[in-house]
Amino acid sequence: MEEGEWFEFTQSWDTATQDMVWPVLALAARKDSELVYAGDSSGRLTTYTLEAPGEPLARHTSVQCAQSAIRHVAALEAAGVFVQSDDAIQVLYDSGRQRQKWATTPNDAFVGACLRAQGHEAFVCTSTGSGTLLDLQAGRVVQRKGVDASVSALAFSDMLFLGTATGELAMRDPRASFSLSYTVTASTGAVSSIALHDNHVFVACQEMSTVSVYDKRNMSQPAGSIACDGRPVQLHAGKSDLWISYTEGFVDTRTFASQCSDVGMGYAEPALSEYAFVAAFAVAPSEQALLIADTEGVVHVWSDHEQPQLSVTGRQPELLAGRYALQDVDSSWYSQVSLDDENVSLASVEMPLVDSPLLSRMDADLLDDVGRPACFVDSGVLSSLKMLDNVGYAPKPHSMRRNQLPFCTPGWRKAWRSGQHDDNELTRGRSKFLSQQRRSAHGRASASAVPSAAATEGSVPKHLRQMRIEYSRFGVEDFDFSLYNSTQWSGLEGNVRNSYANALLQVLFFCPEFRQLALSHCAGSCAEATCLSCQLGLLFRLLQSAQGQSCHATLLLHVLAQRPEATALAVLEDTHGHATAAYAVLVQRLMRLVLEQANVDCRRMVLDSNQEPSAEASIVERTFGFPQLATTTCPSCNAAHFRESHVFSLDLDLPQRRSQKLGFLDFVNRAVVRDDTQRAWCTSCKKFQLLNSEKRMASAPEAYLTLNFPLPPSEAVSGAAGLELGASSPSLDEFNLQVAETQVQALSIEDSSELAECKVARFKLVAVISSIRDTRRGPEHLVAHIRDPDDAQSWLLFNDFLVQRVRVDSVTAFYDWWRMPSVAVYANSDRTSSLQDIIQTVAQRARTRNEAVPLFKAEAELLERGKFACALDAEFVVLEDAQMEVFSDGTRHVLRPAVHALARLSAVRANGGEMHGVPFIDDYVEISRPVYDLATVYSGIHAGDLTVGVSRHALSTMKEVYKKLRLLVDCKCVFIGHGLKHDFRVCNIFVPQALQRDTMLLFQSPSHIRPISLRFLYWYFKRKSIQMREHSSVEDAQATLSVYECYSKMDEQSLASVLDDIYSVGSKMSWKLPEQKI
Repeated sequence: MEEGEWFEFTQSWDTATQDMVWPVLALAARKDSELVYAGDSSGRLTTYTLEAPGEPLARHTSVQCAQSAIRHVAALEAAGVFVQSDDAIQVLYDSGRQRQKWATTPNDAFVGACLRAQGHEAFVCTSTGSGTLLDLQAGRVVQRKGVDASVSALAFSDMLFLGTATGELAMRDPRASFSLSYTVTASTGAVSSIALHDNHVFVACQEMSTVSVYDKRNMSQPAGSIACDGRPVQLHAGKSDLWISYTEGFVDTRTFASQCSDVGMGYAEPALSEYAFVAAFAVAPSEQALLIADTEGVVHVWSDHEQPQLSVTGRQPELLAGRYALQDVDSSWYSQVSLDDENVSLASVEMPLVDSPLLSRMDADLLDDVGRPACFVDSGVLSSLKMLDNVGYAPKPHSMRRNQLPFCTPGWRKAWRSGQHDDNELTRGRSKFLSQQRRSAHGRASASAVPSAAATEGSVPKHLRQMRIEYSRFGVEDFDFSLYNSTQWSGLEGNVRNSYANALLQVLFFCPEFRQLALSHCAGSCAEATCLSCQLGLLFRLLQSAQGQSCHATLLLHVLAQRPEATALAVLEDTHGHATAAYAVLVQRLMRLVLEQANVDCRRMVLDSNQEPSAEASIVERTFGFPQLATTTCPSCNAAHFRESHVFSLDLDLPQRRSQKLGFLDFVNRAVVRDDTQRAWCTSCKKFQLLNSEKRMASAPEAYLTLNFPLPPSEAVSGAAGLELGASSPSLDEFNLQVAETQVQALSIEDSSELAECKVARFKLVAVISSIRDTRRGPEHLVAHIRDPDDAQSWLLFNDFLVQRVRVDSVTAFYDWWRMPSVAVYANSDRTSSLQDIIQTVAQRARTRNEAVPLFKAEAELLERGKFACALDAEFVVLEDAQMEVFSDGTRHVLRPAVHALARLSAVRANGGEMHGVPFIDDYVEISRPVYDLATVYSGIHAGDLTVGVSRHALSTMKEVYKKLRLLVDCKCVFIGHGLKHDFRVCNIFVPQALQRDTMLLFQSPSHIRPISLRFLYWYFKRKSIQMREHSSVEDAQATLSVYECYSKMDEQSLASVLDDIYSVGSKMSWKLPEQKI
């Protein structure tokens, strides 16, 4: 070995004996002792000492000092170590005992911390933008200061430097209460590391191959940059060299003497496994050794000395005796709760064990009976309430008698628990809850439902009323949607915000040309995370394959809420789920938004394929709408201006006189040619004139004609008149558009001219979106009537998740007081012949499969042949908490369940061979919405794991993860999992039962209702425990695979015996594992 050549001196070998490997995220070495500190993602702090060359690092102490991942470790000048985790800042003795601690809440996690050079102070930042200066010697808070909420890197000497996830570098002066001295934009990506040396500030940013250099005396512009051989991720300023760690897995140095232009002697590149990468690095104070940690928990020591020395003094650490020698120390026994600390939760104070009642106990003689509680006011009354002098006034609903407000009937709560309190006519007297149906099958049937009375004449039919999902204690998965749909077409659930769009989405799905365009777009290489056309295609693919199962459009509606166009057109509901306008108006705006965005996306897809603009670029315009010619004429100078545009919908207008009776075709002809007068600037007269404008349909629509019905006056909504379109006529169902030169006229089938010079296009009604107003069940909602594509003479009703066939005469009955048409879609009878060839060309250009699933060649061939299998598990976070109503007797009614979002998806191979059980998908999903609860114990997700620029994981968008899952389903991959129904539901994907191997159902005894947890099943078969601290989707998927392999070896007789034994053992142990028992 040549002098000065760096080599791997040793590494830690104790990870092979551990049940689970935790990545080491923080490293440090003491200046006065030969000790190495290593903090891992489980919250464990381990100290090591160097031994002879080739010998592994010797463990000195090991302490579980935190309940979350350790992000930063630093040795103090005095005895002790500074530790920063997600939930706490601690100062520990070398033995592991806790000296000081500052805690925080899960929603305000610590995101960064650093020690001040030549001092005993530390500055820490939280995820909400709170900065705190701590005196570690005195154990007190010196100062608090608000900083940026997205701090990703810190450095502290005479000035405080903060780097953010947006690429900004801020300099703050501690002598002036940390006021902002200067801010500069270092990069467009997140700042990953900051190092200080003399007056120079070195900054490394993500996705950059250079290190920016600033002079803190003049921060207006960079003083220079350092070209690197990779992408730097961590920096350390030594005495004479700048140490740089790269994402590619190696470390090199640059000398300060050459202005960091020359490469130094220090270099390290540890040999890592295929799935590991460098997670942390540190330089020994003597600069004779370099410490590198990887994600498999291994600490590598590199040096250029045969006997390296870590510290400056070379003093060996004192051997610990007794209880601290190589033992786990539970630091909670030594933690002290300070009542003056605002970050400490009072719930952490232990309650004393007493025999007498607590002072907070309320005796019966202290309680007064206040009588029967007031009944609930109908939501329809509250929606029309008007306040005057602090008194609310509302019109009397037609559903109740005068001066009477009935209470709920006796026993209504008992009926709700059985799922039989409403809609008995629709559900045919069966319980809405699957759990109640299973109890009935096991001999514990509830009271039979009493058939409800038929709807009275003039009231809203029950199948048109607003459909509400009832929730039991098992959540939405317990609701039996099959009671509301016996067709092959799937409905959409309406318990999501902005779900009024369900009716429009169903109408677009049953337009085959538009459906094919959306499917082709999502199969292409669109990389936009919030692409509305991709989400439409994915939803249409879901509805195609669901086979009548209930679906939901949660992913699409979340993307819609992120689009700025949706906010500009005011098509979104507010945070309370209330509409800013009538839903009949919102759905018209939404259809315009969807078609315009699809038109833009289709043009972009054609242009990105290196093809010249052609008819394919305007295929959406040819599918929906028509060309419109606008003519503006000045009556003074007779100057005329012409402008041609494309209109997706034809707006109908109410007559000027309310007494005027018009037929349906009269409304259409008034909209085909629209005259108006407006004051505007005349370019010929050079002054403002009263100009005449005319907008005329230039030609008949090639495929679909959309009519937007007007909103009637407000007084007509609550009356019985509604919207009058004249006498009932067959023209509502079918009419012709006759085109003669530039004149377009709507005529009935009987009145159409047969002249040769006239072109006639026949349009037939295929869909109607109507607004239903039911004062007994809440505000208005939308339903869709769609012509059955398999039978042109029958119609389908889509009322959220209710789908059923209806009579033809009920589709065009627009004269009831409770129904108002909003959108009608007519189809050209000759549309397929002119558009099908172009649509097929667009579909052929799109890629038919996603190449992002990382598989070997042999595995990819198995997948294409439908012979591939994998074990799947997903972790979720809570976006919105559940809304519940608690009654006086203690019972609870779930108004809306918690809203979950996919946070991590893992899939492991299940095809045998050397790679059996090895993950090929392990994606963390980027979430831009506020997260209510990370549920770390159940999801394994920590603060910052799903935030771009802060997360230590490579994040994927939900669309990328969904496409991988969609590809596996389309290739008929077999999925092995535990509780797959919930996982697939939150992921919003339908997987046929033939492709599912759910261990929760496979080990479900026919004579027992209770499902068995994965943790108990794995312990029963393997006598090993999983999910000890928190869940890991990779670990759960591998455990599920092991349990399924045990199942596959059983026959029917042995399975029954094993199930009886499992339930017997579980009952004796109260379904708790040995380590769970108290």
